[in-house]
Amino acid sequence: MLASIWEDIKREFGYGNMVTRIIIINVAFFVTLNVLKLALRIGNEWEVPEFYYHFRNFFAVGQDWFHNLTHPWVFITATFLHEGIWHIFWNMLLLFWFGRIVGDF
Repeated sequence: MLASIWEDIKREFGYGNMVTRIIIINVAFFVTLNVLKLALRIGNEWEVPEFYYHFRNFFAVGQDWFHNLTHPWVFITATFLHEGIWHIFWNMLLLFWFGRIVGDF
């Protein structure tokens, strides 16, 4: 069953439009970040360790201009950061709806 899902994802990534690819990358980044968070929580008695926040902030746009200046990739990677399931759900749903409209233009 998982092999079939994996094949479907690979096919959509290979033959789908750019909106589909961005959605797949977003979901993959979300799953990876949350698996890391879960693994760190299991190893730290269900408390989120400080390392997770440093790792997450490495990819996020910060309030400190020096951080943003010395980490120029944050302006791209911050678009792939989603903290909660509803956050990513609504962002990807709106991207799916409006991305197709913009893609037609």
